[in-house]
Amino acid sequence: MSASIASVTWDWSNVYQRLVRAVLDYGFDGGIMLFPLHTGIAKFSIKNDLPIEIKNNVSMELQCLSDEDCDLFWGPLYDNKGNLRVPGQQKVSHEELIYGMSWFVDGVEEYHDSED
Repeated sequence: MSASIASVTWDWSNVYQRLVRAVLDYGFDGGIMLFPLHTGIAKFSIKNDLPIEIKNNVSMELQCLSDEDCDLFWGPLYDNKGNLRVPGQQKVSHEELIYGMSWFVDGVEEYHDSED
């Protein structure tokens, strides 16, 4: 079963340029490096055969993700099993997103390919 509404194409060229420039300028200190969507790292394509209402909703969310001020990781956030993961008025830290987010948000279904 395949159920996707969009696909993503990654363009790492801007990231590599920034990293190489930082190394050459002796400004590279390692650590966590985040590259938000407004940097152009990812391009999304929405499936053509979706109903217009869903296309519009997905487009709106993708626009928000591309906005430098957009932050989707504020609580309350529930996982796809109904457990409260982030209480209201709290934000998931970058470290938690990178190293500790081992759950799906509400509305995302897990799919495991079986070898039946």
